[in-house]
Amino acid sequence: MKNIKLILIDKTNRSGWWHVRPADPDAYKKRENFSKNTFLKADFYGKPNDVSDRASISNPIYGFSRIAILKKLFPMPTRNFIQGFLIQKLRIGMNVE
Repeated sequence: MKNIKLILIDKTNRSGWWHVRPADPDAYKKRENFSKNTFLKADFYGKPNDVSDRASISNPIYGFSRIAILKKLFPMPTRNFIQGFLIQKLRIGMNVE
C-alpha cells in the first residue's frame, strides 16, 4: 500500500493545473507560478489559460493543519515563535467576531 506522500505526488503530477497570467509582467521575479486545480477556481483570479499545465513535484510539504505544515517548514527554534503568532492571530480573529 502506498503512503500518503506517494499518493499526493501521483495525484498532483497526473492532474491538470490552470494558470492565471499576472497583470504585472515582472510578477514572476517576485513569486513563482500561481495555479489552481480547476478552471473554475482559477477563473476567480482572472482569465486562466485555455489549456491546463502539468506539474511535477517530488518532495511536497503537506499536513492536515496549518500548524502541522508550519512545523515541517520551521524546525524547533522557530516553532515557539510560530505557535505564538498563530495563537495571537486566533485571538485577534475571535475579537473581530
